[in-house]
Amino acid sequence: MMYDVLFFAAYVSFGWGIWIWFLGKGVDYASRPIFGAFYFSLLAISIFSYFFKYFQPIGIAWREVFAIFFLFPAIGVAVYFLARRYLKRPERLINENPGEFNILMEYVYLLPKSFEIIFQQLCFAALFSFLLVSGFSFTEATVLFTAILIAFHLPLVRVLGPLFGWYYVGAALVGAVVFPWLIFTFPAGFAYAYAVHWLFYLASSVFFWAVYGGVKQQKVEMT
Repeated sequence: MMYDVLFFAAYVSFGWGIWIWFLGKGVDYASRPIFGAFYFSLLAISIFSYFFKYFQPIGIAWREVFAIFFLFPAIGVAVYFLARRYLKRPERLINENPGEFNILMEYVYLLPKSFEIIFQQLCFAALFSFLLVSGFSFTEATVLFTAILIAFHLPLVRVLGPLFGWYYVGAALVGAVVFPWLIFTFPAGFAYAYAVHWLFYLASSVFFWAVYGGVKQQKVEMT
């Protein structure tokens, strides 16, 4: 058990570390979407395969997962299309936060992000399973899981700046409670958690466009 936890921590840290290194080299969600999708799918498959015994008690409803996996990029395209049509692009916010790709609303971003969210959810499920197997109650595991997730997101304050850094720390606080509850309570909870995670990113991009860009002035044709 201890070996699995240490390997999990090392693997996840290494996986994110390599991706951050790629970002520093200009390889990101928008410039290399297919590579990003491949990279996160590889991480997701690897972690699911190695820690398979920890996922068995969850009973992941794969039919619902795959349905949502293909549905949400389509929803994302629709959301981006409508937002681009009716909202102004927040140029200043984008220029001041070059590391925040979600606010770009680039259609290609949806492909690698879909695989990244799957990877994140598998990490959450595995970590919470570790805590339950270790003998913690669900409430105790939730408290520890929340602390771990917040600690993992705190460096974003330095990396992304205070606006988006603290925004994601706050989101981690909420997600640390919501995701385990969904995953370990409902038969299709993993799929629900994936959907909620995607909705968060889509809603966030619309929110920042609306607040920092505003609504476009619609031209009225004179007849």
